[in-house]
Amino acid sequence: MDKVWQMRESWAAVLAAALLYGLACAPYELSLAAWLVPGLLLTAVRGLSKRAAFVRGCFFALLFGCVQMSSARVASLEQFSSSHGAWWWCANGTASALPYVLLAVLYASAFGTVSARVRPVLAAWLWVGAELLRSEMFVGLPLATLGHTQVGSGWMTQAADLGGTYAVTFVMVLISVGCAELFIEGGRNRSLGHPARV
Repeated sequence: MDKVWQMRESWAAVLAAALLYGLACAPYELSLAAWLVPGLLLTAVRGLSKRAAFVRGCFFALLFGCVQMSSARVASLEQFSSSHGAWWWCANGTASALPYVLLAVLYASAFGTVSARVRPVLAAWLWVGAELLRSEMFVGLPLATLGHTQVGSGWMTQAADLGGTYAVTFVMVLISVGCAELFIEGGRNRSLGHPARV
């Protein structure tokens, strides 16, 4: 029964990550939701096989692609969207989100070999790499990166001054995954009667 609940929680976390990421994109009214996305997605695939992480990564890419492209269409590309159907937008968004599949597989693969203290840093570098790949892979246009969701945040703009949108993404993933890993590891250690060590 425990395995069934873990699988359900994993799928629910991936679903929530994709929906929250899409909602945090333009017009940025729910931009704070983006802070939960890396922690939800990457802790959902931690410890899974490469195949299971691949499937969840594909699910995330499909959902995020559809949600992100529908918001992009509504937000700024309404005149262009009339010549293309909703399927075209969904397919384009999903294709641009494919690097997140690689991200999920790499994080799941590295989970058992990397200490809990290093995981947030690894996750931040992997996420930035996925966004760089995503921005260059098909169209060369980095739309809806995690850092872009914080466009209205004055204090995160300071990180953008240092390293662009990828620095903002790095900080967001570092904090999100760090908090998620601490929460999960702390919960596991408390249930065993040990203090949390991360």
